[in-house]
Amino acid sequence: MREHLNLPNLITSGSLSAGFAALLLIPTQPVVATVLVVVAAVLDGIDGALARRRGGDLTFGAQLDSLSDLLCFCVVPAVALHHVTASNAAAGAIIAGLFLLAGAWRLARFAVLQRRGHFVGLPTPVAGILAMVLAFWTPTVAALLGTTLLAVLMVSGLRFPTVAWAAAVVQAGRHSNRP
Repeated sequence: MREHLNLPNLITSGSLSAGFAALLLIPTQPVVATVLVVVAAVLDGIDGALARRRGGDLTFGAQLDSLSDLLCFCVVPAVALHHVTASNAAAGAIIAGLFLLAGAWRLARFAVLQRRGHFVGLPTPVAGILAMVLAFWTPTVAALLGTTLLAVLMVSGLRFPTVAWAAAVVQAGRHSNRP
């Protein structure tokens, strides 16, 4: 196991820990749970950037990252939605399950279909954060409909730009406006 003990994997482990803490805090501290999902998303961005710079065998790190993403951005928001839809428990359970499955499928597809410059389907960190906001700060019907839309977007064939691609476009635009 020592060969896998490196900074990117430690950061991924921090993200996973934030997700677990968020899961535990859903019933009593929804704001803190949501903040922890955002923290997990920030850590997810950092660990990936560090791992790419580091090079070498990234297989273990990629698997750990995917498992962390499944918990932080799929399980936690699904449980949050289920928790807040007690008045409509059947619909909440079905849509929470749909969101979880869509996120798992999205993560599995990402592992085998990586494209430069864009993601295929809405990335799970974005969907997870939005689902947490929908669950805790919108009416139940809006949360259910919005989370359904997020699930569909995750498994869709739509292209979503990566942060690096968007930054390159902005940078290119700045240079093209110079005299």
